[in-house]
Amino acid sequence: MISAVVMPGPEAPLERWEFSRPDREPGAILSRTLGSGVCGTDAHPWQGQPAGVPYPINPGHVSVGRIAVQPPSPARAAARPASRAFTPICQR
Repeated sequence: MISAVVMPGPEAPLERWEFSRPDREPGAILSRTLGSGVCGTDAHPWQGQPAGVPYPINPGHVSVGRIAVQPPSPARAAARPASRAFTPICQR
């Protein structure tokens, strides 16, 4: 089992939910999130904007973590434990 913070709906308190461990696609890693920042853009869904947000959602899209499970070689060389990864989602 894994846990995640979930925004169940507009203006609802955040909740911690338990989930089954996800299946990985071939060559993918599984990371253990150590911390996640909540951006100003996460306030909009909490306020119910834009219309049509598919609640529940997981707020936060800037995370720090460690590689928990890595693929077998040869992809392993590119994904060593404690390596860093960055995805520029929020450009502000």
